[in-house]
Amino acid sequence: MEAYLITDAQNLIVRCQYLNNNWTVVYITDSENGHLYYPTTGKDAYNYTTGELIKQEETTEPAAVEDTQEESKEPETQEVPHRDGMYGISDKSCHDIDATFSRDKVRNDVTGKWRVSAISADVQMVEYAKDYYQWKFTNDDEIHCIVNFYNNTTTKIQYLSGNLFVTVHEYVKGEEHDANLMFSGTVLQDFIVYLDNGDIEQIQ
Repeated sequence: MEAYLITDAQNLIVRCQYLNNNWTVVYITDSENGHLYYPTTGKDAYNYTTGELIKQEETTEPAAVEDTQEESKEPETQEVPHRDGMYGISDKSCHDIDATFSRDKVRNDVTGKWRVSAISADVQMVEYAKDYYQWKFTNDDEIHCIVNFYNNTTTKIQYLSGNLFVTVHEYVKGEEHDANLMFSGTVLQDFIVYLDNGDIEQIQ
């Protein structure tokens, strides 16, 4: 349905259409000169008396600045599957041992790279070797000795070729005080601890 009406503005005829139960302005005709004026949306509007397009004053909002800085992401670490036939996993924390690891220098050590700690605890140090290495080694050239008076063993931990070599010796009295005696006891067990996932491989 269409209709039109004469407005109170001179010579203007408003053409309307009835849609969705409402009258909608379709266009406006200036009967004197035949100009058509159409309703607009947004911030612009026509002055239907003069036929001029009126630009509304716009308040320009600052354009959003795209944040090109990437969020800091933790590097993804892939879990390394455990190897078959392993002795166990070196995944225990030294902080769970009721002992102090002093990592003292060793008397008569000509290399300056040996460190010794004396504890007394019912533990197998190979199960703590990975954590001990990450905690107590300050240089990969160091060789660490852990004397355990609880089970009379001396454990040697050494970094080689990306892994830890852990050797358990029978304790020799006084070896914690003398590099000439250290690691002179009978070898009881020999292990490789893989640093990628803590796998323990027994080699003796």
